[in-house]
Amino acid sequence: MVLGAAGTVLRYQILNGQVVDPRIIAVMILAGFFCFFTFLMSTSSLRYVFLNMTNIDMLGAPSKVYQLAVVVPHDQRPSTSGTLPYPTVTYPLPNLELGVNGEANRPGRDTQTASSNGSGLSGQTARDALAVRTFAILKTEPGENPWHLSYGRNWKEVMGNNVFDWILPIKRSPCTHYESHESFYPFGPVLDDVCARYGVSNPVRRRGSESEMRELISRDTNNRITTSR
Repeated sequence: MVLGAAGTVLRYQILNGQVVDPRIIAVMILAGFFCFFTFLMSTSSLRYVFLNMTNIDMLGAPSKVYQLAVVVPHDQRPSTSGTLPYPTVTYPLPNLELGVNGEANRPGRDTQTASSNGSGLSGQTARDALAVRTFAILKTEPGENPWHLSYGRNWKEVMGNNVFDWILPIKRSPCTHYESHESFYPFGPVLDDVCARYGVSNPVRRRGSESEMRELISRDTNNRITTSR
């Protein structure tokens, strides 16, 4: 605005043969400098918004690799004898006497011992097995951004869901209100690609862990009733 106003006055003085006011020149130089500086800051911020990344994330982004802990469903847990293309971690950590984290959860080996009915640990009921979670540690390719939803969704996650939120920065960004058991922030299509490369089902796409928990609890309750009879 200042640059445009100063430029209009300067043009008027030149066209009318008036002496150019040196203060107008100074104002145009300062306004041009801050306009250029603001333009660079704005374009950088827009780039971060559309990519759903921060300035820290952008450091080394083309070669950055992320490790994602993807929960494996109870009915899809890998066998103890098979060799996996990814490391796994099981919580709670079993047999801590065997080692510190690494020995009990070394890559390519699931530390859980399957029970006869395939629903949990040996000697435990299905309800007890619900406390056990096995995670597959998957790596992205260099430069992949797991949180890139789409340019439109990225914009709304930061700026708001309507035009009024874009103009009036009163409300907090929708991404700060995201609540999920899968992650702190929503994942984009990259998670599908990573899970497909490793042959692991996407936990966000399949039914939630709450449904699995209700089914196993119901199954365990029915087994208890049958046994008591």
